[in-house]
Amino acid sequence: MHSPDKTLRFYQWALPLMETNSYKIFGFIQTYNHKKKSVEVYQLKDIGADKYEAMDKKLSHEKCYNAVYYKIIETKFKKNKYYTLLGWRGNNLLTTIKVIDVLSFENSKPVFGAKIFEASNYQLTYGDINKKYRIIFEYNAQAVMTLRYEQKMKTIVYDHLSASKSSLKGMEQFMGPDFTYDGFKWKKGKWIGKTNLEMKNSTSQTKKDFKIFKDSDLK
Repeated sequence: MHSPDKTLRFYQWALPLMETNSYKIFGFIQTYNHKKKSVEVYQLKDIGADKYEAMDKKLSHEKCYNAVYYKIIETKFKKNKYYTLLGWRGNNLLTTIKVIDVLSFENSKPVFGAKIFEASNYQLTYGDINKKYRIIFEYNAQAVMTLRYEQKMKTIVYDHLSASKSSLKGMEQFMGPDFTYDGFKWKKGKWIGKTNLEMKNSTSQTKKDFKIFKDSDLK
């Protein structure tokens, strides 16, 4: 997985831990240092923190909240460049975790997390979203949660998570998609929260993509 500007690359893998029914994620970042004109490699060392602790901290590559990243979104505002990361962390038999994290560089060193999220707390089931360095979703392990970037909308789109019953609110093992979508749209250096997005099935296929066969062609 590499960044759109080709200066950043992730090498990652997840190791299932049978003893604890969980995962340990390993990885490296490879970057190009323009000042030194050299390639540098940083090992990603997971701190093993719970999500509440991890959301409230800026982290280094030596103490990070690892996920297997499948999308890198490059954004700029004034002199700041951010790489917003969408990733899967796994978790255990009961729940799965997905992450929206932010990578930037300070003194040419990678730093994870940034307070660039603005939204109502409806978009997060715990805590004040405006104070978070990263967004973490935890939900039932049997559910499938969408977390993707829509290029045309310039918006991160994801399933809104709700408990199956109001009495189970706050219990992640009972959380899952409720068939509504929320998101974050990039604007003036911030990811601005959007709720109840209308998502339509889209396809690039047209009639030109299909060949019309006659019955005689199939004989």
